[in-house]
Amino acid sequence: MEVPIDSYEKLYWTDDPEPRNPEAIWYVEPWEKSGLTKITIDDETELSTTESSSKLWYPSNVKFIMATEGAIASPGQISWVIVKIYVYDTGFNGAPAASWSPGTGTYYDNIPRPYTGSKTFPIAVVHISQPFSESYTYTSVVGYRTATVDYKGIFTFTYRANYYTIKVGVYDWSKASSNAQELAIYILRNDASQVKAVYKP
Repeated sequence: MEVPIDSYEKLYWTDDPEPRNPEAIWYVEPWEKSGLTKITIDDETELSTTESSSKLWYPSNVKFIMATEGAIASPGQISWVIVKIYVYDTGFNGAPAASWSPGTGTYYDNIPRPYTGSKTFPIAVVHISQPFSESYTYTSVVGYRTATVDYKGIFTFTYRANYYTIKVGVYDWSKASSNAQELAIYILRNDASQVKAVYKP
């Protein structure tokens, strides 16, 4: 599965005729989104359980890169440096699971008793936000001054899963109460990225 992740950049610029002078004044623009970089989840995870389970999956081992590009201009023009931060697809990205507490949700569909097999449901785009901070220090070309570049913010993981599948076997129905007539499916988010299944009369 491919996971696009937001990239960011910050602009430093000056119109000083001597931009390499340690006394030159450089201006700093705020961090801005600058596109998406895709990574690939390199392992597959299937949840198979005979007991109650509430799990979510999230990208892991994501490598972030901070890089710069720029130009020192001729007098009368603008000199600039852009600091970029983005992800790099390492080939070792995973999708571990963590427990979570489902809410009530909205009734969506059901698997009637005694149906066995699997049922597939469509799913929309999923967004996951993760805090991230990084800091780099650069030394001036002339003199001994340094400048520190900090990034503190939220990276957004965005991915699209085509479907999810809920499977029910004979053994699963044997665990349900005798008056259970369906396995009810509930949607817990508007984008259908979180679901809940409950035996209902």
